[in-house]
Amino acid sequence: QEITWASSGGVCEGNNLFAAGLPNVDTLGVRGGDIHSEAEHAWPESFVERAQLSALILAKLATGEILAAKIKDAMG
Repeated sequence: QEITWASSGGVCEGNNLFAAGLPNVDTLGVRGGDIHSEAEHAWPESFVERAQLSALILAKLATGEILAAKIKDAMG
């Protein structure tokens, strides 16, 4: 499976780490809505999808297929 990199427009501590040149894996949570509100919810059907995505990214980092130091360049 191919992984593409794109800005999500979100905010997290990972953004600060990334801006400082520190690779990190962040914002891979499950799908849902109404974040940070009393109506916040998750879609259980997305749990497996996100676990698979996390495993795929970690495997590609471990094998060198994804070079963490190059991700910032890919984001432009």
